[in-house]
Amino acid sequence: MKTNLIPFILLIALFAGCSDNEDSPNIPKERVDIELTAEERQVNDQVQDFAFDFIRAFAQEREKKEPEIKNYAISPLSLSFVLGMVLNGADGETYKQMQEVLGFGGMDNESINRYMQTMRIALPDLDNTTTFLNANSIWMAKGWNFLPDFKQMNQTYYDALLKADEDFDQKSADAINGWCKEKTKGMIPEFVEVDEISSLKVLLLNALYFKGKWKYPFEPSETQMQVFVRKDGSPIRVPMMKMHKVLACVSTDDAIIVSLPYGNGAFNMQLLLPADRTVPIEELLGNLTSEQWNEWKAQEMGYSVTFALPKFDIDYEDGKLHNVLKVLGIGDAFTSKADFSKMCNAGLYISWVKQRSVIHVDENGTEASVVTGVGGATDDMPPALQVDFNRPFAFFITEVSTNTIIFVGKVGDPIVK
Repeated sequence: MKTNLIPFILLIALFAGCSDNEDSPNIPKERVDIELTAEERQVNDQVQDFAFDFIRAFAQEREKKEPEIKNYAISPLSLSFVLGMVLNGADGETYKQMQEVLGFGGMDNESINRYMQTMRIALPDLDNTTTFLNANSIWMAKGWNFLPDFKQMNQTYYDALLKADEDFDQKSADAINGWCKEKTKGMIPEFVEVDEISSLKVLLLNALYFKGKWKYPFEPSETQMQVFVRKDGSPIRVPMMKMHKVLACVSTDDAIIVSLPYGNGAFNMQLLLPADRTVPIEELLGNLTSEQWNEWKAQEMGYSVTFALPKFDIDYEDGKLHNVLKVLGIGDAFTSKADFSKMCNAGLYISWVKQRSVIHVDENGTEASVVTGVGGATDDMPPALQVDFNRPFAFFITEVSTNTIIFVGKVGDPIVK
């Protein structure tokens, strides 16, 4: 099977996990799949539906509003973790909307939390040659008291660090960025600026770090400068890694998928390429569903593959993921209708959802990190008041500082001069 060198998309499959010990032996231990209960398997299927819904909506949104963006990387898993913590504080219609969109429909809150806990604990423990780290934290404004159940659930199921009495000033920004830098092994040293957090009452964060060596490394001496054709048809020369190997692949009239395993095979990078050179990758992603993906993967088989893959680095930040979530059906959480009464007693709403991803791919493997943040604020606007001057009224024209009345009058009939 020969692939065409046109833009492609990578999917790092995070359905199994690995060790957080970078000094682990080089010999991979036998792969063991994550054990899920029947209920958890059902939840997992629905969560993967959300992942593809998010990918599809994100691709459509970016192509419509920012088509000039050539590279990006997003993490549905990181988003699920942080929104799972937010869900523990939601109630009423806000809870229902988030529950349905995130793939938790029909599940009670304890079942959702148990599933997320299972994934959090299992992911870092399946491959001793690969590093997977997962961390969560909640930063709360000074003077704000979050409800005990909200704090207890996020500590128990998400192992979330709780940081109280934050002023959300430069000192807080430095501390938050320090946490992000530590949890991503230095890949994301900055995530927020002070003006992004100054109005917040709560900030929930998830950080993921992944480092995997290819099961079948590329030979550096085989890497050569080769042509890569961009979407507009313009060619560029890039360092292209080369391999000839028997790999699990899919080849259909619509798509080509090549799976590159890491370590013991618990993780892999799945490279998706349109089979038709005239079809842009944006179109494929903008129509991708979990059903289509599963249909393709059901056709996977071993191919003797000769292929080339460019080395690449991506550093992508998106501070408007809340717009994608709105498209998917989470509406109330971002407005004054938000009900986070299980988080605190004040009128909290989500002001922004942000994610930054950094990925490095070379002959040895992949190193990747992501931080996802959800900022919660209160509506500090004064109480709403609607007034229609549709009956006789008086008016005063005054000088503000001295209250000097310059004109005063009455309007009993606006038509009469």
